Amino acid sequence: IVTFPPCNVPFYNNICNATERDGWISFGQKIPSTTLENLYIRASYRTIASSINSGINKAIITGTPGIGKSLFLIYLLWKLVKDGKRVLFIYHPFNIYYDGKGGVFLFASGRLPLDNDYSFWNDTLWCLFDAKFKKEAHLGELPVELCTFILSTSPRREMLNDFKKPPVPQVFYMPTWSEAELEAIADLFPGANQWRGRFVFLGGIPRHVLEVTARDPTEILEAACSDCNLNDCIKKIGIDSTNTEKSKVVHPLVHVTSTHPHTNSSVCYASQKALDIIVRNRGKEARGRMSELLESCQGNPLTAALCGYIFEPYAIELLEKGGTFK
Repeated sequence: IVTFPPCNVPFYNNICNATERDGWISFGQKIPSTTLENLYIRASYRTIASSINSGINKAIITGTPGIGKSLFLIYLLWKLVKDGKRVLFIYHPFNIYYDGKGGVFLFASGRLPLDNDYSFWNDTLWCLFDAKFKKEAHLGELPVELCTFILSTSPRREMLNDFKKPPVPQVFYMPTWSEAELEAIADLFPGANQWRGRFVFLGGIPRHVLEVTARDPTEILEAACSDCNLNDCIKKIGIDSTNTEKSKVVHPLVHVTSTHPHTNSSVCYASQKALDIIVRNRGKEARGRMSELLESCQGNPLTAALCGYIFEPYAIELLEKGGTFK
């Protein structure tokens, strides 16, 4: 029998006592790695949590960096613990185990039961794995096929290659935040009194709009655009995207989002302001490739949006030079 030392982190010990009221969960302690003691329950959180199949199953929770995937795992943990489920919670820097009987334990990496210990690894165990600060080797150490395994990650092909092998996982895409959702949580960030202006530029990503606010939003978009070429600005982002420094740069400009039931994704520019900046910086290159871009519009909303925005002035420019349309 493998035993774990008792957990000494108050948040995790007391999570079962947290209460829900008016769409908020009050924990009484700061959520690890945040400044928050209260969690706003997005409608998408409820939808995704209720759609995950229990038993031997895998699921991926993904979306634009800074959108709140880790906080969704906190919500799911709270829900599962309240329901008396066994949960293995891997969330930097902690590794927590709930035995479903009220016991809460803290374990060191590498000290888990062996893969063939089916009294531990079975369809009654939920494993929630937050990929932040993790490498694919950390995921590879776990027998993901023996339990209900939930992986939360930004688009990272190298993290997902093996995880996507059969049985094929469910995939859920966290939507960007609406202005109303951001307004609901704005009071939690007293330094973000200019959040509406930032939202107009940066779109519905709480990290950029509410949390990290020292940098001017125009400067963020200009810097991202200057570090990207036109192909980066129209490239579709998904769970198969490669995680590189260049891919990180483009996220302020291009967002992954979804609508109910959040099982399919779409990509969009962060805002009209973001598109304006792309056109101003990359418009000449885009006009030079207009024929090629128009042919690739089908199936790529980013290319379609860009072409739609610059085609009229491009056409007028051609006509003024004496050109004709066939």
